[in-house]
Order: sequence, then C-alpha cells, then structure tokens
Amino acid sequence: MSQAPKLTPKNRFWEEDLPDRSEPVDTDREKPALYGDLNLLSDQYLELSRAENRMRGIGIVVSIIGFVFFLVGIYVIWPPNVMVGPGDTFMLSALVIWLMAPLLPVLAILPLRLDLALPADEPVRFNRHTGKVYVYSFKHNHNPFGRWRPVTKVFDWQTIEAEITKQVGSTGRVVMVRYGLDLASCKPGTNEVVDRFTLKGGLWTTAELHRIWGYVRAYMNEGVDAVPSYKPRKQIVSLHQSFVYWFAFIDWTEAGREYRAKIGPFWSLIHILILPLMPLFIPMVFGHYIATKFAPEPRWPADIEAESRSGEPV
Repeated sequence: MSQAPKLTPKNRFWEEDLPDRSEPVDTDREKPALYGDLNLLSDQYLELSRAENRMRGIGIVVSIIGFVFFLVGIYVIWPPNVMVGPGDTFMLSALVIWLMAPLLPVLAILPLRLDLALPADEPVRFNRHTGKVYVYSFKHNHNPFGRWRPVTKVFDWQTIEAEITKQVGSTGRVVMVRYGLDLASCKPGTNEVVDRFTLKGGLWTTAELHRIWGYVRAYMNEGVDAVPSYKPRKQIVSLHQSFVYWFAFIDWTEAGREYRAKIGPFWSLIHILILPLMPLFIPMVFGHYIATKFAPEPRWPADIEAESRSGEPV
C-alpha cells in the first residue's frame, strides 16, 4: 500500500489506492466477487445496487422521538399546567422548553423526510459498450423544507480511479471502524479529481472491497464471461426483510447463513456479545419497514436510461 494518495485533492477518508482500472485482476487478493449488491448482469451492462449504503429506518424512529418531546414540551408549558410561583425553579425548565419548542418540529421533520424521500436504491451502471459509468444519486441538504431531487451523472470509464476509505467513530468506550470503496473521475491523463462517489460503504474489513473492484474491472475489461454470475438481490419489502437488515446474524434463512459465513469467527463473536442489546433495535425494524415501503423507485432520465442500457450512446 502506498504511503500517500496519488489523487488530488486528497480524499479526507483515504486509506489505500486500489489497482488501476486497466490492470489484470489479482485472483488471490481481488478474486471477482459481489455480496448481495447485484441488480443486473448482461453483456451490455452491469448494474450494482447501493441500497445498503444508507441506513433506513433510523430517521423515522428519531422523528417519532422528536415529536413526542415536542408534545410533552407543549403540555408542560401550556398555561393551565404551569402554576408556579416567582421563586419556583420549574420556571427555568419551562423557559428552556419554550426556547427549544420551535426547533423540535424541524429536527423531527428532517430525519422523517430523509427516510421517506430517499429512493429505494441509488444504482450505478457500468456499460462496456459505451465505455461509461452511470451514477444515480439523491441530492439533499439539511433544510427539511428545501428542494431535494435525484441527480444522474455520467463518467468515462477511462477516467475512473478507485480508493478505499476509512472512517473511525468512538462512543468513548467503543471504537467503530468502517471501510468504503470510492470511485473518482479524473481529468483525462491526470490524477486531478473532478468528482467522487461511494460505490460501497459501511464494511468492517477491506477484503470485500478489493473483490468488488476486481469484479468491476474484470467485467469492464474482459466482459461478462470473466466474472461469476449471481442471483439478483431480493427487492422484497416485508417485516422479515427488515428484520434481516438489522439482525442478519440470527436470521434462520439462507440470507442469515450467508451473512454468518461472510463475517467470520471474530465478528460473529462481536455479534454474540451485543445480542443483549437487541431489544433496543426493535423499533428500527419497524422504521426500516416503513421507510422501504414508501421509498420511491429510482427513475433515470429517459435519454440516460436508453443509453445506459444500450450498446452505443444515444
């Protein structure tokens, strides 16, 4: 691994540069593989899902908590309920609630809208025949009443570079590390980055990321026969699927068995240790179900939809 990134400007979460897109795949370290993110594989194009990059359901739970605090605050500060004397310390609490009350609906609306407005997926298409990469994303900001909209971008495959990113978070007692696979589009013939996007994120190790990049390179350079074929990911919306999303480790179906085999013994032990906390995440299951139930399907612009599925630019 290089000691410094080759791309400029530097990715602030940079951890490792991956092999150039044209390099042969190292079948020992980069054996082409996907992990439940395949939407479609054909001779024309490869479509990968990014649905698992975002955690759905938390926003709904946070929003409900925010609204509950708002209603409790209204009840506390409502004049018939605030019968206090000049020296009552309760007045201080009432004043704080008065000041915070206007913010609570906004803080509750933002996570709710984010969970419900996000598309069910933000796919990426790699088309061998057009030599393009088509990225579907959803642009949003921190304004709960602002204009949010889907955005599509098209990049030349010959400008794409790949990096592994690392993000570290801490609760004071527990340190959490997550790795991701970012792709960057550079100015032709340079290492100057024009744009970046995350292809895969939130993983505990880097092994899968190497193999995903190996899969994409093998497909784009050699074609559909150079990569293993997988079943397309399940797009079923059900409470069971939402349960699997949060509790895949204890799922009794094939999905659970695949997950346990993938994470290995160390992370299996970690899962066992945190099982007592499982009841705290039950609301997330229902939040995830609601979020996926109402999530709009991604809709590509007509011209990009036609080009990205075809063998030549439209």
